Amino acid sequence: KDTPDVVRESEQKRYGEAGLVDRVVAKYAFWVEQKGKLDSMRKEKNDINKEIGKKKKAKENADAEVAKSKAMTEAIKVIEAVVATAEVDMKNEFNKIGNIVHESVPVSD
Repeated sequence: KDTPDVVRESEQKRYGEAGLVDRVVAKYAFWVEQKGKLDSMRKEKNDINKEIGKKKKAKENADAEVAKSKAMTEAIKVIEAVVATAEVDMKNEFNKIGNIVHESVPVSD
């Protein structure tokens, strides 16, 4: 994530696929984006649930908030599946990358 050029160079020294590093970086960026969305949605749902609690405590109607909370729960389930799939996909690609080759290791052509 922080030094893709070093990893890319190491993969080239191993005669590996340098494009693999770019794919992992792209999949990581997608996973981070989706995880951020999921966290935001969870926060929003918690805020809605707090509002429901306040309204019920004040004996007010909270039907709209309850419906919104249920909709958020369904949307969260969808995003959770996307995040889980993206994480597995990213890790599968990441595991194909070898260790960084130390500069003292000779590279023979």
